[in-house]
Amino acid sequence: MGGAGSFTRVLRARSTRWIAVSITLLVLLLPGLAAVAAVTGPSKWAGDVVAKPAGKNVSPLGSKNTAADVVLPRDETRPRVRAAYENAVTVANADGTNCGVRYAVLAALGSVESSLGKPTSRTVIRDYDGRVEPPIYGVTLSGTDGNAEVPDSDAGFYDDDPDWDRAVGPMQFLPSTWYRIKVDANGDGTRDPQSIDDAALGSLLYLCLAIRNAPIDEGDNLARALFSYNRSKAYVARVIGIIDQFEGR
Repeated sequence: MGGAGSFTRVLRARSTRWIAVSITLLVLLLPGLAAVAAVTGPSKWAGDVVAKPAGKNVSPLGSKNTAADVVLPRDETRPRVRAAYENAVTVANADGTNCGVRYAVLAALGSVESSLGKPTSRTVIRDYDGRVEPPIYGVTLSGTDGNAEVPDSDAGFYDDDPDWDRAVGPMQFLPSTWYRIKVDANGDGTRDPQSIDDAALGSLLYLCLAIRNAPIDEGDNLARALFSYNRSKAYVARVIGIIDQFEGR
């Protein structure tokens, strides 16, 4: 996989151009993020490409060690997933859109949302664009078996379900949320929630937007940002506990 934890200047430049446009739109759409489950999505998705045609199997994250890898106690995140989290922080820092979300926050969040980053995961991650195979889907949100009821918002475009919504990708975005947050984190021309690269950056931006770009380590901002991601106090406590473990606290 060659240098999955490092990033080239070209990648940063390509990613930043995409993010600059996306952030402008996201600021305008911020009030709607808190109620994304109740919003009906649009009927078409110009510019979205869910699966990139297979090309050269070369990671856009580069092959030379141009940035120091993050090393945390008790962190066994798979290298390709680690690279995606590092890249998200790097791109957001370069673009000035990071409210202080650090690698450990994304790694902890991702470890709760899916098992993709675990060493035991058998999910394949395409090196050149970070897309997972097979795609990751959450439970059908049809109001049964104790699950929420979330009618379809994307005609099945993201979640392959034309009747009900379900969370998609390794960071588990609802389709209506991803439509608003969607970003291209690796400069491959796609905005794909099934790509760990795009999903990781989308999660970072969502957390910052949830607290209106206030410093995430001030007061209870981290807890509030995580609560916006999943409205459960137990969920928030679990993620923060994993962050503390990763950072040796």
